[in-house]
Amino acid sequence: MSDNVKRVTSTEAELTLTVKWDAIKAKYEEELNKICLKASIPGFRQGKAPKNLVEKKLGDGFLQEIASNVMDDVLKAEVEKLDEKDRPLPYSHTVLKDEEKVFPVKKDQDLEITVKYEVMPEFEVKDYKNLKVEYPNVVISDEMVEKEIDALKERNSVLRDKGEEPIVEGDVVNADYEVEGEKDSKRSDYVFTVGSHSAYFDFDDEIIGLKKGDEKEITKTYTEKNKPVGYEKDSAVIKVKINSVKKKEVPEVDDEFAQDVSEEYKTVADLKNGLKGKLEKELGERLKETKISALIDKIIPSVDLTVPVCMIDYEVANTFRKFAYQMGMREEDAIKFLTANGQKLDEFTSPWRPDAEHTIKSQLIITKIRDNEKISVSDEEVNAEYDKQHKDDKDNPNAELYKSMIKDNMEYQKTIEFLLDNNKLTPSKKQIKYEDFASGKYLEDENKKSKENKENKEDEVKSE
Repeated sequence: MSDNVKRVTSTEAELTLTVKWDAIKAKYEEELNKICLKASIPGFRQGKAPKNLVEKKLGDGFLQEIASNVMDDVLKAEVEKLDEKDRPLPYSHTVLKDEEKVFPVKKDQDLEITVKYEVMPEFEVKDYKNLKVEYPNVVISDEMVEKEIDALKERNSVLRDKGEEPIVEGDVVNADYEVEGEKDSKRSDYVFTVGSHSAYFDFDDEIIGLKKGDEKEITKTYTEKNKPVGYEKDSAVIKVKINSVKKKEVPEVDDEFAQDVSEEYKTVADLKNGLKGKLEKELGERLKETKISALIDKIIPSVDLTVPVCMIDYEVANTFRKFAYQMGMREEDAIKFLTANGQKLDEFTSPWRPDAEHTIKSQLIITKIRDNEKISVSDEEVNAEYDKQHKDDKDNPNAELYKSMIKDNMEYQKTIEFLLDNNKLTPSKKQIKYEDFASGKYLEDENKKSKENKENKEDEVKSE
């Protein structure tokens, strides 16, 4: 650790440094001279006013501003000299300690300042081999293959304009809508499939029977279960105008359909076998994630690790950006919408923080295991992967940055493979359908069962 850095917690450090008065004075004189050249003071030509008059006009605030800028420059230069582990995290806020003792800055005095910031936590991971972990025993059912075929039928369907025919479930509708009394709720040319319930305010059922050109004022009442995420009111008055209605014409599943899906398929049987193979490959990737997640959950309790607050803040902010995108809004519009509904951003995102902390903790632990095991990749491997990803962009000015990111990711993946190879992972006795696994339904069932068992045990204790 650098001599002028002190760890105050596992995630926070303090850096003490000296800012010389000579450095402040030199910058002060430099900036003052620039202003004097442009200053206009009554009784003097531009640029000819005495320096002391210009200085008086600027006041003491000018010195404080210059001193603050010099402190920032000195701090930045000092941070560059620090070991990586002692540097502030990229998204950490640097806080000046005892600011009242530093400002106002007095002339002819050196400043000794201390800044506090968050750093990468120091921790150890020891027990991460030969752990016994159970993972879901997932099977791909014939029903799942049929669902994949249904999805292919959906993607290969043709939309036909229905003209004046009424809306039925399954139709694709283009509509304008606005919620009475709600800012930023207006949407134009919003396209959705009736019955998908994908519209934020969910008015699918209420427009069935309407035709192109129809307008309707819908009063929608919500329960806690179907209330839109982030919406506080129990009802909404939605004004809807139907711009167009289209019907999906779904193709028949025959050998010709199979051949249209891909040249590798000749018959419907080929198509089903091919889809099952793709599902098995996808399942393998999903199970890999599930296995490593179960392993990390087994490791976490034995690791004394505190995640820096700024890392959690950054992860939550990224999650909110994704949320806004999924809602079809810009981030700033999503924030306005929350505010208009009486919610603060930090209150809305607060439930996400535990998951964000867990995600970061998992990543840090995997990185620490990588370091423990000295897992690395060669420059040749990195260059080969870079060429594969950027084969049409050989002269990219950011090549080295991309290579660094590729290297980190390859080492991370290698560490995951190491963990999977060095622990005892076994499938559960109970089989789970892939559709239940992919949807997370099996987790809901397990959590429900776990909760019931816990409640039964508590009841037994009370009865004793």
